[in-house]
Amino acid sequence: MIWINQIKLDEPNEAYLLQSHLEEIAYIQARTQETERRIKRTAALPRFLESVQILQEFPGIGLMTAM
Repeated sequence: MIWINQIKLDEPNEAYLLQSHLEEIAYIQARTQETERRIKRTAALPRFLESVQILQEFPGIGLMTAM
């Protein structure tokens, strides 16, 4: 998304709106990454580990689906 940060808009309101959207995207990406890290950490707990491993043996079931 580096290229989109280089866009120069003539209208201040358009520039503000674009910047707001980009900040929202960055926030959502950061939250998604943190959530995925937490899910991975939780999946490794003894309470979930065996079930997750069994479910992941089925084609198409990854960690996120198994959890």
